[in-house]
Amino acid sequence: SVEIKEGTKAKGIYVASGDVNFNGEAEDLFVNADTVTINGTVTGNVKVNCSKLIIGENARVDGTFEVRGEEEPIILGDFDSSKITDYDNESLFAGINIAGKIISLITAIIFCILITLFCSRYNNRACEKLEHRGWLPFLIGFATLIVLPIAAVLLCITIVGIPISVISLIIYGILIYLAPVFTGIILGRFILKNMNEYLSAIIFTLIVKIITFIPYVGGISLFICVLLSLGVFIQNTFEAINDK
Repeated sequence: SVEIKEGTKAKGIYVASGDVNFNGEAEDLFVNADTVTINGTVTGNVKVNCSKLIIGENARVDGTFEVRGEEEPIILGDFDSSKITDYDNESLFAGINIAGKIISLITAIIFCILITLFCSRYNNRACEKLEHRGWLPFLIGFATLIVLPIAAVLLCITIVGIPISVISLIIYGILIYLAPVFTGIILGRFILKNMNEYLSAIIFTLIVKIITFIPYVGGISLFICVLLSLGVFIQNTFEAINDK
């Protein structure tokens, strides 16, 4: 429990505890607790997330008073209950969601540049696959998406096959995670052949990533990206083995 006694003065008080008893004075008060008792003065804003809120006879809040609680607040004095509004986390979650998308785009651009820099031959071969038989990578990718996890599980039956299974699943996960980036790079080279390969890759990677953010459409586009990523990888792998 945390008790903020009478006579305490602070610009901002931030408390997370089991029970909180506020009797002091602060410009702003933010509390996350089970039972919260407010019987002091807040000249600014109050945000409370609790199971039970008790507002004492001496409570005073000059700013906004936002509460998210499991029970209706208990008011002991003549505090104006119309000042109390529901504390909604949607705006916070929306902000976090936007920040996450921005970070995702920045990460995609970084991977896009690195893959374009170090995997130029791999990307060129992928474009060739789309030019000659564009449907084949998607078909192979669909088969790989289903067969590879099953094969990896079966390999775990034998001790010798466990390392192969683990490595296969790691590569499988990386290819799925980077699928929008691979797709953006390949489409950039395939469509904008005369443009700088880094610029075309970044443009289409951003386009593909933004499309994946769209509800429903994003899921379908991501699925297509995964098929292309897996299909191209399998084709390039077998082609490299044949070259050797």
